[in-house]
Amino acid sequence: MQSMASRKSRVIPAVILIACFIIAALAACWSIRSKFGRETSAYSSLAAHTDTRTVTAFGGETVVGELTIRPLPEPAADGSLAYQVQGPQEAVLGTFNYIPWQGKNPLYLQLSGGSIILGNNSIYTIRDHRLHSLTEFGALGQVGDYSVDDNKLALIGKNEQQGDAEILIKDLETGSSTPVDSFKYPEYMGGQQVYLCWNAGKLYYDYWEGDKPEVKVYDPAANQSASFKEQAMGPQGSPDGRYLAIFALGSPSATTGNTMGLELLDLTNNRTIGLEGSNRVFWSPGYITVWDGDKLQLHIYDLSSGTKIKDLPADSPVADLAIDNGVIKGNAYHFENKQITRQQFQADITAKIP
Repeated sequence: MQSMASRKSRVIPAVILIACFIIAALAACWSIRSKFGRETSAYSSLAAHTDTRTVTAFGGETVVGELTIRPLPEPAADGSLAYQVQGPQEAVLGTFNYIPWQGKNPLYLQLSGGSIILGNNSIYTIRDHRLHSLTEFGALGQVGDYSVDDNKLALIGKNEQQGDAEILIKDLETGSSTPVDSFKYPEYMGGQQVYLCWNAGKLYYDYWEGDKPEVKVYDPAANQSASFKEQAMGPQGSPDGRYLAIFALGSPSATTGNTMGLELLDLTNNRTIGLEGSNRVFWSPGYITVWDGDKLQLHIYDLSSGTKIKDLPADSPVADLAIDNGVIKGNAYHFENKQITRQQFQADITAKIP
């Protein structure tokens, strides 16, 4: 039988890892107390070195396929932005919430078959022209994350009745579901800070065995899962399928010296590079950018060499960004006097900061 000391020695590193991961994830909204919260600093640091302009946080309505997505004037009770969904013949189908400075998925994602995922928990299905909760695709009380590969929708979430995490794949054309894996949550872990992602036809996902976190990979062709990396969590894949960003606990990184933190894995040559910052990452062709909630900076890395090419000050939550022809453009959110405003920024990543 394992001694209590032995068990504690395994639990403590895992607790530290999950705590750091959650803190890193929540850092994206560190300045938010609620929609009635205190004033926070403007996006002054980045604004001092970039072109910025403030626009309304909610913007105008957007037409996506058969839907019209219309922002509601007031945030939801949890501080997230609220949207109304209008379908064909101007029928109101329902509402959904979205936190752009926290979630890693976009406001909406139109799939090849015409269905549309809205926020992190809703989907408009083209087959019946109705709005559904993603929890309907499995016995899930909440969805932690989703990822789409063609018509295959992968979900990871918590079964509220059993308290287990479940990973499944829903075929959006046939309606069939394929169970992938399940695990029991550690007592100290919530149900939302779990990730998965399709990458080059394989599904990478968070998994816990007792108190030990790991990232596993599922191969649909073989219908088989295997361990990919132990003492790690939060997989996020690049759009081209070559790279994987993972939050890991292990030996000191050769590039950052940290024993826990973000790693960039090149799946073509097994190269691993330590990155600075939280698990808030943004992919652009040739680059990965990480928002650092501790240093309040954006760290920009060249994917081909793995070297950091730029640090930009960023003292407000960044929601999205892209790099094109040496110019970084994006949106950040500022919270002041019970109001949310969106600030668009632009900077030359080749220019020196004075």
